[in-house]
Amino acid sequence: MTRWALSQNTSPELTALLDKALARAGKLGHQMVCPEHLLLAFFDLPGDESERCLVAQGITAERLEEKVRETVGVAAEKDGLLPCMTLRALGAVRLSEDTASLHRRPWSPLYLLWSIVQDGDSDGSSMLRVLG
Repeated sequence: MTRWALSQNTSPELTALLDKALARAGKLGHQMVCPEHLLLAFFDLPGDESERCLVAQGITAERLEEKVRETVGVAAEKDGLLPCMTLRALGAVRLSEDTASLHRRPWSPLYLLWSIVQDGDSDGSSMLRVLG
């Protein structure tokens, strides 16, 4: 869908996840990719550890999307307009990359899930607390 202007070391897995989050935001008619869209994108990675962690807590794609619709709302999908990433979502992405680098490990969606959970003030983090 788009090339994300992140670091030159951004993994293909992260870029793919961001593209999935972009698609999720677009389908909801949202103009910004927020942490909750990143969370929804985990469900587009079947069998990934991050998805399994969410499901183990009773959080499904359907329940999470319902909560996003309830909290953020839904707008008409705008043809040709691509949502951009919020600073909060970008911060979570960067923290996940930095954490992986600090631990000398390849980036994983689990680092991003942890980063979103750590940001207790975001809608995404509060949705996890309510649903899980």
